Amino acid sequence: DGLYYKSMDGTAAVDKSNGNAIAVTNIVIQFTEIHPIANDDKGRIEIRQVGEGTGYLISSGKCIRIKWSKKDENSPTLLKDNQGNDVYLAPGKTWWHIIDNKGKLDIT
Repeated sequence: DGLYYKSMDGTAAVDKSNGNAIAVTNIVIQFTEIHPIANDDKGRIEIRQVGEGTGYLISSGKCIRIKWSKKDENSPTLLKDNQGNDVYLAPGKTWWHIIDNKGKLDIT
């Protein structure tokens, strides 16, 4: 059906409001810097979302490496392939996953 279904430890994730499986058309994986906020006793983190970085787009049965950029907090995040061409999302729901640059990811 062209969708990507969420599961964890082999168990399908479902929407509690309707019991339907959680599924999306696109998955964007964005690598960036993530740091604990200094002197914060609540354990909050700071996620850099302005600037540039790398990532992946999984959509329409394909996974491609991307470069993302965002000029400022009010600008949209732009996605480009490694040749500098704009990358667009397929119509439907998108899951945007942000990962620390130090994190490891294995896409098979």
